[in-house]
Amino acid sequence: MTSSQFKPLRLLRGLLYGMLAASKGSSFAIRTFPNSPSAVGLTNGLHSMKSNSFEKIGSWAFMKEKKFRGGSSSNSESSLHSTISPATVTASQIVSDDSEFIKPQLDTRSYRVISLGTNNLTCLLISDPMSDVESGSVHVHAGHFEDPNHRPGLAHFHEHMLFMGTEKYDGENDFEAYLSRNGGYSNAYTDMEDTNYYFAVAPLNNEENDQNAELNENNQQQRVNEATSSSLAGALDRFGQFFVSPLFREDAIDRELRAVDSEYNNALGQDNWRSYQLLKSECNPDHPFHKFGCGNYYTLTNGGDMNDNSQSVANLRPDLVKFWEDHYHSGNLKLSVLGRASLDNLQATVEQSFADVRPPVVTSSPSRVAAFGPSQLGILREVVPVKETRTIRLSFLTPSMDDEEIRKYHPSDVISHLLGHESPGSLHALLNDLGYLNGLSSGTSLGASDFSMFGVSLALTPKGMEKRDEVLDLVFQWIALIRKEANNDTSQLLSKFHDEICQMNEVGFRFSENGDPTSFCSSAADKLTSIINVGDDPATLLRGSKAEAFSRDAVQDFMGFLRPENALITVNDSGLSSTSTDKSETSAATSEWKEEKWYGAKYRQIVIASDVMEKWNQPPAIDPLLKLPDLNKFIPSDFSLRCEDDDLSKVKADELSPTVVKTAGNSHSSIDADKKDNQRDPPNKVVDQNGLRVWTKMDRTFRVPKTSFAVSITSPKVYQTPRTITLCRLFEKVLGDDLNSLLYDAMSTGSSYSISVTPSGFRYMLGGYSEKIPDLLNTVTSRIVSLIGEMKEGKELHPDLHSKFQKATINLLRQTKNCQLDSPLETANYNGRVLIEESVWHLDNYLDEFVGVGSDDSQDRDSMTMEECAIVVEESIMNGRLATEALVMGNIRNEGALELVEVLQKILFENSPNYRPLSPDENPSFRSLKLPTKEEAKIIFPPSAAVTNGVKDMILETPSAGIPTIYQSVAVNENENNNAIEITMQTGCESQLGYEGIAILQLISHMAYPSAFNQLRTKEQLGYIVSCFLKSTAGGAIALCVDIQSATTLPEVLEERFEAWLVLFREELEMMTPEVIAMEAEAVIAGMQERDQTLSQEISRYWGEILGTQEYVGEKFSEPDFDRIDKLAGVLMCDNSASMSTPSKYDGDSSEKSKPISQPSKKTALDLKHQIIDIFDKYLAISSQDRRVLSARVYGHTSKEMFENNIGKPGFLSSYDDVRQFKQYLSSWPNAPYWGQP
Repeated sequence: MTSSQFKPLRLLRGLLYGMLAASKGSSFAIRTFPNSPSAVGLTNGLHSMKSNSFEKIGSWAFMKEKKFRGGSSSNSESSLHSTISPATVTASQIVSDDSEFIKPQLDTRSYRVISLGTNNLTCLLISDPMSDVESGSVHVHAGHFEDPNHRPGLAHFHEHMLFMGTEKYDGENDFEAYLSRNGGYSNAYTDMEDTNYYFAVAPLNNEENDQNAELNENNQQQRVNEATSSSLAGALDRFGQFFVSPLFREDAIDRELRAVDSEYNNALGQDNWRSYQLLKSECNPDHPFHKFGCGNYYTLTNGGDMNDNSQSVANLRPDLVKFWEDHYHSGNLKLSVLGRASLDNLQATVEQSFADVRPPVVTSSPSRVAAFGPSQLGILREVVPVKETRTIRLSFLTPSMDDEEIRKYHPSDVISHLLGHESPGSLHALLNDLGYLNGLSSGTSLGASDFSMFGVSLALTPKGMEKRDEVLDLVFQWIALIRKEANNDTSQLLSKFHDEICQMNEVGFRFSENGDPTSFCSSAADKLTSIINVGDDPATLLRGSKAEAFSRDAVQDFMGFLRPENALITVNDSGLSSTSTDKSETSAATSEWKEEKWYGAKYRQIVIASDVMEKWNQPPAIDPLLKLPDLNKFIPSDFSLRCEDDDLSKVKADELSPTVVKTAGNSHSSIDADKKDNQRDPPNKVVDQNGLRVWTKMDRTFRVPKTSFAVSITSPKVYQTPRTITLCRLFEKVLGDDLNSLLYDAMSTGSSYSISVTPSGFRYMLGGYSEKIPDLLNTVTSRIVSLIGEMKEGKELHPDLHSKFQKATINLLRQTKNCQLDSPLETANYNGRVLIEESVWHLDNYLDEFVGVGSDDSQDRDSMTMEECAIVVEESIMNGRLATEALVMGNIRNEGALELVEVLQKILFENSPNYRPLSPDENPSFRSLKLPTKEEAKIIFPPSAAVTNGVKDMILETPSAGIPTIYQSVAVNENENNNAIEITMQTGCESQLGYEGIAILQLISHMAYPSAFNQLRTKEQLGYIVSCFLKSTAGGAIALCVDIQSATTLPEVLEERFEAWLVLFREELEMMTPEVIAMEAEAVIAGMQERDQTLSQEISRYWGEILGTQEYVGEKFSEPDFDRIDKLAGVLMCDNSASMSTPSKYDGDSSEKSKPISQPSKKTALDLKHQIIDIFDKYLAISSQDRRVLSARVYGHTSKEMFENNIGKPGFLSSYDDVRQFKQYLSSWPNAPYWGQP
């Protein structure tokens, strides 16, 4: 699962900004092409973490979906405060105090590691008075390796069950409801040898109300300390009970078994899950890595029957209890807590909440056989993926990354650095020039306590896959070249690479920022476990183990593992088939096809021939084009801060503040040069003329020597036709491919660039250490111009460039086709956007542009050419009617920012004879259509005939009483058996709703999510994925959406259950007291007011606001309202809530107060409740005449017959042609922003 999908409050601000910008960008029903899975939260202040890319990847670790169950708990809540005073708690031992910790230069947090006196539980405490989010995490050193053989998946299932009630808090949804009321969430994952639980709260200083409520419920409870927020104390008290007295109720076991089974079914068609389990299934069966870690209903019940499972559940509970008793004790747990309180107060809170965790249980770890023995290595395996993919992965068995020599010298760092290098002369560059390669990466890909896998992964073109013998030969030649250098005792090159890596690691650590508190807390608990296990000093937790001086012996030892007899080579190729008879020396065609037991991956394998092994071990020759890279010349050295320049008071005012900008007769005055900067100060507009607006802000808050330069070029040409936007995307790929080797050294030293195409134009962003930004900008921008010129000259003059264009075309076609194989829920979301958004190109439109690609007669089919691509892009980015927006933020003054803009103008526009500023009438504009009400739908859809007393009557009808329009489709993947629906309930548009309506809808969405999850997912077990969220579509139309994906329930039944839940949710709203409404509102406000944790977050926030104005014309609409979020928060403030008198989180010291973050709306909580009910009844209630609802259904293949039965029925749209006709009946929502309202 994608964890970000289940963080409503944490993503609340992003959604609000996205309602301005994101929906007006590439999300316009243009499928976002999926990227590879990314690691979950391993940065955020932890500089040197495990390099194991499997352990924290959502696709590999078994994640518990966030359960925002919401509402009031079924039992009364216990006190948030201690029952005993801190003085009576057994004294804890301080293992490492703050003064001992090695910290980044910018880190203002305080740290302490303690061992609890009652049970020796090791805890990391982090005090951060400036944090708006407080968090806790427990890392358990027990994962699915500990599953008993008769219960595959027990550790994962046990993780689910801990959230289902404890003896002290016996309501199944108590923890999640408490977190929801306090602006928080929770999650967990089960890994091979570990399980991690974490939560977050975002208190809005609602101490008084919360404390009184808790004390009234149990007056024997006492407060731990005034400085520990009640939100965090209450969460920790509930969280701690997971590890003290879980209930494991049998009725909950039954329901959660179905949830795990649904989770398993959701992953059956995902290539990452299939590949990972295949690796496990083919390892040594006597090693725990061989186990099926996810589990399903069958494995967890020993073949039990879902329809008659009472005995299976009864038999399972004792195993759950035993697993908890064996592994959940203080010796196996590590706790991390981050809060605003002092370390002493946090320590007192933890001592109270976790005092009753059982002391360590002494157990002996069983000895293990090798995970991969000789019979599992020296293997070449071919796999047929679900999606169109061509990759080769070489996995070499190595010792664990916790091995003493590896931890001490980090030999894999140098080796991985060289193997994955992309400069001229590298393996990457050579394969890329040959047209074989799309991408190459290297490093430790999987790790356990007794082994690791070091991998080289190559994403190949069709041509590269055809030449895979040559590709593998070159890989082992490259390894041999590195080995030769490692064995050269007279060369110091590897030592210098080692020093470079150490230098950049130190720079990165020195200027690392705190980042997200929750991800940090989860990662820190994990890291603390590793540090304790290997005997390192906990004070090194933030930095991690630091490599000592270069050790040639260590590098030579590690290189010894990179041999074919120690490798598993996996070829994933969608071109393989059951009839393929490839006779290459690296083909497994002589072997029979097999099917992996759990996920059904189709594969075959052979032992690598001895002569091939010999050739790879001792290459007869090394390609002369391969050479080791030079040392990096782009390592930054200037880390000075512009905000610390000598005597800032003497710096010219226009370097610290905006110049006077003239726009239509108005002027913007300069700000006070001596004013202390903070996050409340928005960027200043310093240029507004000739189609160019420039915004700048010098950072004084985060104080990192980095700068970002964001540019957006708006052009009506880009989205003019499916062909034009496809050509622009091809240019994006060719440019990235071309710049790859040129900028690799700069990218590896902290610089970055990205270029993307959206329906409104081109966007690119440069970032990195400030001293390198001018050179980076000049290089990227100059290459854009010269590349366009070379492409226009044609393939005869530039055959290598033409090869890159062909490769880009094939890759984009592959990615577009793969979108058809997205999950049913992703497809439902896409289909809904295609129907709702007015001017949108369908996936089929894009595929039509690729007709003939890869065929011999492609030139006869009006295929896209390199020359045509260059002409379209030239008009779209430099030589047409354009509008340019730029934001320069970070460690830079106005003077430097304007110099960067001058470089951009000079290179792109000054020599472009046809460049003209874009007129308001030419500005690209996008709108959403109004879904029909039930009465309107009756007019659109043709009537059906009924015979009554021999008389034929014409009857107007729609599919259901509440959902008049259904867009149905069938999953393209024939192996996909999950069904999905996305219900879209339109509530109006931004300009009609205004601040008031949008803020209240945010509150409704916040309360609806836990209610829907608790009812539809937890209680009814309709599917593993259930979500409810607010969505903005093109032009600012707003809708409340509910998503459900199910392997067991048909879409029409899901719709029925959705309607039943909606009635239940209305009843819940009616029953909520004003006090509860106020708490829920404060949770939403806390999410809105959460401060940026990093400079990049602040830049993204302001850039989103600026981009959000691009679609609109007129001075009133084109100016961003940087206080927009504050105004939305103000709508939800009640005059009888504690937030009324709470100072702003952005206030400075007593002598320098900022303005309040938001102005209270002066409404009571009862008034707010009435507004919620009114909006619900108007837009969401099934009885409302104004209800505008769409259901996007996707049927799995086992339900295809139901789809076919509905074709042609009134209200059903079953093809894109149906959608085209249907949209002609619909009017559009006004396209005007709500911040422009008087």
